[in-house]
Amino acid sequence: MLPANRNPFTYYKRVIISIDTLKSDRYIAHLRKQRWDAVVIDESHNVTNTTSQNNRLARLLADRACFPFCSWFRLSAPSHPLGGE
Repeated sequence: MLPANRNPFTYYKRVIISIDTLKSDRYIAHLRKQRWDAVVIDESHNVTNTTSQNNRLARLLADRACFPFCSWFRLSAPSHPLGGE
């Protein structure tokens, strides 16, 4: 279990966390302090609205990525049904 005063992004070697969890004020300060070697956003179609909180979080993650030496991946579901239906 993570101690209450620890930054979860430095406590663990790898972190998988939902964007809804990141919306918590508890994590924003930690996010601003962290540099990322790799960022993967699944269901990235949910961050396309430039006025949404999801988009602001995605931009914060991207800004904190250690370019040009890191990996940045956006994954999204297809915009049409599979199988040609």
